[in-house]
Amino acid sequence: MTALARLSDALQRIRRIDEAIEWQRKAAERYEADGNYRRAAKSWRKIEALRQQAPAQG
Repeated sequence: MTALARLSDALQRIRRIDEAIEWQRKAAERYEADGNYRRAAKSWRKIEALRQQAPAQG
């Protein structure tokens, strides 16, 4: 695999993680607005797990 292909794969992975974080953030905010704090907390935990998967940004 070329360096360009590895870079492309890494950027695609980062984009997917960012999209998943954004979706979970919106879901958590909806759950909080509805008063479903247990479900909101689960979404926030998923966000933290996704952030751990993301490569370090330098």
